Amino acid sequence: MTCRLPSSRTPFPGRRRTARLRHGRACRGVRCARAFTLIELVVTISIIIVLVSLTVYAGVALIGRSEVRRTQDTLASLDQAMREWELTASRSVSLGENDIPSFAAYDINEGELVNPPDFAGLPMGYADDVTRKLIDIIARSQPVKEIIAQMDPKRVKRDADDYLVILDAWDKPIRAIHPGRDHLGAMEVFVAGDADDDGTIEGPDIQPSFGYGELAHGVALNRRIFFVSAGPDGRFGNLSADADEPEEYAQAGDNIYSYKPEQP
Repeated sequence: MTCRLPSSRTPFPGRRRTARLRHGRACRGVRCARAFTLIELVVTISIIIVLVSLTVYAGVALIGRSEVRRTQDTLASLDQAMREWELTASRSVSLGENDIPSFAAYDINEGELVNPPDFAGLPMGYADDVTRKLIDIIARSQPVKEIIAQMDPKRVKRDADDYLVILDAWDKPIRAIHPGRDHLGAMEVFVAGDADDDGTIEGPDIQPSFGYGELAHGVALNRRIFFVSAGPDGRFGNLSADADEPEEYAQAGDNIYSYKPEQP
């Protein structure tokens, strides 16, 4: 009997076939791992970046809306406090020059207004002095004290002169814009211009005797004081800015009011 040896061209063919079968079964049972291509990595990272950006944007927008709501609540409390004082006193807080002949002494003497320092010691505007003196006057009333006590303590501070200062959600002082004193008629048209619809004068913030900011912040309605926050940008701007000062006009675009004043 002759014994035939395997051919040299196909040594142990059975073993090779068995290995191929085992490898095939393994790949069918468990998906074979492979590396990401460069394109796949770039696409994946891009998707992650977009998702993170959307999340951050949504978070910032939510915080911004929350700050606006908190500031609106503070302005509403100030407006309520002003109304409570007027109901108790049966009149409005008056503002004018006590050093010239007048029918009565004004609550806020424009002849004594200063540029008060802010919390950093820098000078502020006359409108800020009007505001702190106004709040000092109305805060002596018990109903107003109760309203201020219910406000967020973070929004109520005292300045270097121990005046109460009310802050918005961005920690900037809120301003009170007064309708100004009574217009004296024809005798001061050349000085103060025509009277507003409510019979008071209107004027810029830089001249105390001219109305304390109505030209810059808006014209008060029906002799009602209004309160204004500079908004997220922290700048009140100027509603009367001309074409040469578009940036100042734009800065007033995000101001927040206790009520919407008229355009100067």
